[in-house]
Amino acid sequence: MYLYENLGLGFAPSKLGFLSYMDTAGGLAMFPTFNPSGYLELGSEGNRRNTFMTYSALAGLTKIVGPHNFKFGFDGRVIRVNDNESK
Repeated sequence: MYLYENLGLGFAPSKLGFLSYMDTAGGLAMFPTFNPSGYLELGSEGNRRNTFMTYSALAGLTKIVGPHNFKFGFDGRVIRVNDNESK
C-alpha cells in the first residue's frame, strides 16, 4: 500500500504570524502556498489523501498426457485508488 498525504493539512497559518481569520478563510486548515518570483514554490495547493493498493493472484497448472503438454493459468489483478479530496 502506498499512501500520499499532504503533510500541510491541519496547519494554522496564524502560527506563521498571519492574522487568525486566515486559519479558516480557505475552509480547510493547511500550510499556505508561497510562490515568490525566481524561487521554488513552498507549500502545496493540493489537499488530498490518496491510498494506492494493488492485489494480484497467480495460478498455473501443467498437465502432461503422453507427448502433449497442456498448460492452464490465471493472472488476476485489482488496483484500488482511494481518493479523499476536499476543497
